[in-house]
Amino acid sequence: MRSDVSVLKADVENLKVSMAEVRAEAAEFRAEVKHDLSQLHAGVKRDFSQLRATAQRDFRVLFGALISVAIGLSGLVAKAMGWVH
Repeated sequence: MRSDVSVLKADVENLKVSMAEVRAEAAEFRAEVKHDLSQLHAGVKRDFSQLRATAQRDFRVLFGALISVAIGLSGLVAKAMGWVH
């Protein structure tokens, strides 16, 4: 009986050591994941900023083209109707 208890005590000590190792590895893993997520967040934020700038530029170009076409068609209609000589 005493030998069984001493074996169980040794097993419990081994489990304590193993749990400490697992906790240390989990803490390292958490730190690594947190670091990776912060880098990913910064990259996504930068990409969306670039996308926003590109969208604004594209909108301005498209709007300018639309205005140019509208003015050109207005001139064409005015010339066709004889309003401008």
